[in-house]
Amino acid sequence: MLPETNRWGMRATSIRSSTDLRASMNNEYYGRPPHSTHYLLNMSFKGTNTQRKYDIDCILSNNIECSKYSILQRYLNTDCYGRFTPINTILERMMAAQLELITQAISALGMTEEMPLIDGGQKSVWKGLLSGTPAVAKIILLSGNPGNDQITVTRAQREVELLTDIDSPQVVRTLTDAIQIGEPPEAVAWAEEWLDGSDLTQHLDRQFTSDEVWKLLADLAKGLKEIHSLEVVHRDLSPNNIRWKSDGSFVLMDPGLARHLAKTALTGVFQPGTPGWRSPEHVAGGEPVPSSDIFCLGILAYYCLTTQLPFAINKDPAEQEFELLNCQVSSVQDLRFDLDPDLVSVVDRCLQRQPARRFIDGAELLGELQILGKA
Repeated sequence: MLPETNRWGMRATSIRSSTDLRASMNNEYYGRPPHSTHYLLNMSFKGTNTQRKYDIDCILSNNIECSKYSILQRYLNTDCYGRFTPINTILERMMAAQLELITQAISALGMTEEMPLIDGGQKSVWKGLLSGTPAVAKIILLSGNPGNDQITVTRAQREVELLTDIDSPQVVRTLTDAIQIGEPPEAVAWAEEWLDGSDLTQHLDRQFTSDEVWKLLADLAKGLKEIHSLEVVHRDLSPNNIRWKSDGSFVLMDPGLARHLAKTALTGVFQPGTPGWRSPEHVAGGEPVPSSDIFCLGILAYYCLTTQLPFAINKDPAEQEFELLNCQVSSVQDLRFDLDPDLVSVVDRCLQRQPARRFIDGAELLGELQILGKA
């Protein structure tokens, strides 16, 4: 049986058979993390051509997904000597292998005294010390698929290069280059500055004051101005990627899905982004531009002022895309009668469906805020 928790405070489901495995997927006690994934394992047996397939839903308290297919394959081929290797044993070894990779990455970055902050999907975020200064290690575990891994590595390198080229207190700073762990690479990692405060997500249970939203708009416009000046679109301006620091300032983070307009696209026809926080140009086949980030900033401002999204979220992806493409957002004043007309005008303009009717980029928005004396 899997231990309830390991020394990092992570917990996995206790699974004894494939029946338990499938049952655990709907277990009310464990629930289902939003990022959990089913994994199809090919169980190899020495001396035979038999392959058994099992769906695995690995649920950990920090929403870590066991996405390392190469690690799975390694342990399955090693231990299947004509007899079934317990799923519990495989999961334990998967967890140990992932943590070993993370430890190697943190050590290679020169960081010490590490502790986990966020673990979800392929990315792990750990806090530690770099040359005695608080820092954050970001580690992305690769899948073992050469084609997908190359895209992941390239995207990580572009993210680090972008952040290195920007010198602004409104955009998180990198402290190291992106490094690859293993040969062939099994992970890619880099270090960023540690930001105090908390993600914007943790503050969305109340309506913000006008002054707080003016500050949000001004700080993020400054950050977007720097990003857009490098011909880059952030594309994922969601609450998880905004840090509200203890001094009251806001900082842009995690441009991992950024679109470099002057470079080859990496995402294909489907656009990235967080549901509910995307622009009409995020719809499949669309082409996000700097004003797409402005639309997403408008969503943030609207939600902070009203605790509501400016349009309905539909669970059906096709209907959600239709809603985005045809959205006609009502004025934020309809839900907040106390707002300064200038603030209403800025937020409403950010949320125009047609890109040409919005502020074209961070620089134009910042210029407007400066004219109004709000930046």
